[in-house]
Amino acid sequence: KQFDPISTHSNVVIDVAPGSGDVLANNCASVDGTTFTYNEGTADETLQQKTDFVYFYEGGTATGGGSAVIAAPSDVNSTVLGGYADWTTKNATKFYSVDVTTAHFDAMEDDEMILEYVTGTETTRVSDLAVDDVVGFETVTGKKGMFKVTALVPGWGTSSDQSITITIKVQ
Repeated sequence: KQFDPISTHSNVVIDVAPGSGDVLANNCASVDGTTFTYNEGTADETLQQKTDFVYFYEGGTATGGGSAVIAAPSDVNSTVLGGYADWTTKNATKFYSVDVTTAHFDAMEDDEMILEYVTGTETTRVSDLAVDDVVGFETVTGKKGMFKVTALVPGWGTSSDQSITITIKVQ
């Protein structure tokens, strides 16, 4: 079988900086690796339509705890920017647990492993993300891919910069 090429978007930083007007969450489109704020998405229906991932840090207190989360826009808690109540399009991205090493992920050049591993039980959010985690996903348009966490700056509330850096490989 001939496998199709994939697009790779490296060093995609989804950050949540205090004072950005979007403290608590930020957004990413897997199709091109662009990131943007909640306010930018609220003002632009096109951004809402291409949003696959929402990053936020859930739980914890100012002194620690909590979990790094990437969720579908359709599965954002009401405590995070009102659950995106101001958005008319909230994509239901599906996430999958994949048994793929970081070395195999890094070496991936076509969609063979994506087609093999991005199957099975799906969820609309992944929690407790850590560096070197590899997660499969499928967008509402049927594009499948994987992302790998390459850096994480945990944080809670408005007290610190928070970010997750990922590499995305998508059909």
